[in-house]
Amino acid sequence: MDIPLWNIEEGYPLFYLRGYKVGGIFQTQEELDAWKAVYNDVSYQTAKVAPGDLYFNDVRSAPKNPDEFYSNIPDSVINSYDQVYLGKSIPGFFYGLNFNIEYKNFDLGAQFTGVGDVVKYNDLRAAMEYTPGTGNNLSTSIYDSWTPNNTSTSMPRVIGGDPAQNFRRSDRFVENASYFRLSNIQIGFTLPASFYDFTRKSISNLRIYAGSSNLFTITKYSGFDPESDKYPTPRVFFMGLNVRF
Repeated sequence: MDIPLWNIEEGYPLFYLRGYKVGGIFQTQEELDAWKAVYNDVSYQTAKVAPGDLYFNDVRSAPKNPDEFYSNIPDSVINSYDQVYLGKSIPGFFYGLNFNIEYKNFDLGAQFTGVGDVVKYNDLRAAMEYTPGTGNNLSTSIYDSWTPNNTSTSMPRVIGGDPAQNFRRSDRFVENASYFRLSNIQIGFTLPASFYDFTRKSISNLRIYAGSSNLFTITKYSGFDPESDKYPTPRVFFMGLNVRF
């Protein structure tokens, strides 16, 4: 049974995220042996799994009835049936704020945008922490990987080939993608009437302005941008003149 990351299922939000739930990290060989005596993870390369690898929760099993996709009764087997709801990929709500203020010859305008009640699978973080072999650029976060001397961490051990499939789709890389962003801000100054007399009225209006787009974003998401991880969203600064003759 191959269940995709994005799902449509009765009773759940459209295109919700599905994946495994991390249970923890094996700290000792004894803990690993005790777990293997009860559970079987079909993704494990059993002989190579060791302390420092992750184990995943057994929460479901194969369907017992023909009208079911799965059974909510655990079966001690960790497989694709144990992939569960991890959160909404479509925001639960959107919001925004626009305002314009004028005082004498000055004006200020800003646009704020935001979303809430949404999560995102951090593909970039998953790729930068993956250690399939040598010669790859990696995140500095792997310095906090599990070792016998660093056991109080959520980062599994560094091992080529990933025999325990620590990097399978799971809640490990699902993050809160809510954000509040100053999308655009602009401040301007319109020259007073005396200036136009000086130009012999060849100019009827002149406004000087400066501003910025994407000035700041408040979010708990650790990737480039909670909206898109392909490239960092640029922060733009600009200035200019509006002249009317």
